Amino acid sequence: MANRVGLYVNQIEKLPIKPKSLDQWMWASDIKDFMQIIENFFKETQELPEIISICHDLTDEHISLELRRPENRRIEYDMFKADTGLHCAKFLAEFANEHNLYLNRVCTHGYNSTGNSNIARLINEYYKWKGDTGKSCYNQTWEYEK
Repeated sequence: MANRVGLYVNQIEKLPIKPKSLDQWMWASDIKDFMQIIENFFKETQELPEIISICHDLTDEHISLELRRPENRRIEYDMFKADTGLHCAKFLAEFANEHNLYLNRVCTHGYNSTGNSNIARLINEYYKWKGDTGKSCYNQTWEYEK
C-alpha cells in the first residue's frame, strides 16, 4: 500500500485541505510530538510520511521574538527556550540518514521567511548531499477550510 500520509508541523492544529495525493494529515505541535510521530510512523511503515510541512515558529516565544527581530538580521537560535521548526528539520535529516530513508517532499509554511529559508537551506543541502538533485524544499501556501 502506498504511503499517503502527510505530517503538518504547526503550533496550532488548523490542518490545511488535504492534497489529492494524501489520505490523511497527522499533526505535530512541537519537536517532541514531531520526533514521536516520525519514529512511530517509521516503526509501522519503514518509511517517512509522503509530505512533511514545517512551520518555523512553533511557540508564542518564536513569534514574539520574530516580530522584534530587525529585517535582514539572522535568527539568534540560542535565545529560544523551545525548539523551532529548524530543529525538527535537523532531526528529520539525521533520522532519514541514520535509517537510510528516502526523504519525500518537505516544505515550509508560515510567515517567518528567514526561518523558512533556514529550513529549506538545510533540507536542500541534505537532498544535494544524498544526490537527490531533482528535489527542492520550498515555502508552500496551503488552502484552509473557511
